[in-house]
Amino acid sequence: MATPNGTAGTVTSRTPCVPPDGVIAWRHAAAGVDAPPAQRYSHAPESCIIRSTNRSANRAPSARIGVYVTRIRQTVSPNSKARILQLLRSGEQSVLEVSEELGLARNTVRAHLANLERENMVLRSGVRHGGGAGKPAHLFQLTPDAQARFSRAYIPLLQTLLQTLYERMTEEEFRDLMDAVGRNLAPEPATEDATADMRLNRATSILEALGATLTTARTNGSTVVEGATCPLGAVVTHHPLVCEAVGTMLGRILDVRLVAECRYDGVPSCRFRNEREY
Repeated sequence: MATPNGTAGTVTSRTPCVPPDGVIAWRHAAAGVDAPPAQRYSHAPESCIIRSTNRSANRAPSARIGVYVTRIRQTVSPNSKARILQLLRSGEQSVLEVSEELGLARNTVRAHLANLERENMVLRSGVRHGGGAGKPAHLFQLTPDAQARFSRAYIPLLQTLLQTLYERMTEEEFRDLMDAVGRNLAPEPATEDATADMRLNRATSILEALGATLTTARTNGSTVVEGATCPLGAVVTHHPLVCEAVGTMLGRILDVRLVAECRYDGVPSCRFRNEREY
């Protein structure tokens, strides 16, 4: 940090790390491998370093402090990345355009965009050539995964689709359909040498990547998978047979046949126990 006598230095501020995207975590869990380690940055972990310039070093102490505070606020603002993502929803933008639209320093915008690229939220979509002799400007846009996070259409569409199918099928046909969905949703079966605990850990990782919070237990050969909430809670209240899909998926991973004992009143929650070996 700049000292009272005007010596230039650095100012370091803490910013939270963001975990890998849920879809990416699910893909790694489904493949039976650990998610990749957190990105390693060139600066200190969980920090953002702002270096003073020669000009700011020559200013009066009060003026330098004002510059530092402004830069820190711009860099660590919890809303800056969200504002950039919201702006990119309207179309591809350059660093300069984002900077001018949001009132952020260009270096701050570049740092945020670099982090968003690592998080698979933003990608470079091309360049824009200006009328002058300068370098073309890189353009950024949202990735499909980022666009999906902003969408509110999935749940209404799924609810309507399930209701339409339910009205056109018998209950047995609907149950068979959910069973087929679970089989298709399940990843490739574990290898024959996979232990029961390995299978249980894999099943837990996949469901947690889909948004569930689980506890699992194995006692006397019996397997119980239980969640405080349900990742499909928005639809199971009206269509409890949707749990058949989750149960079938888990059963294929664990290599056991599971029975759903889920709760549908109040806050829906999951509970599956094994019935017998496949």
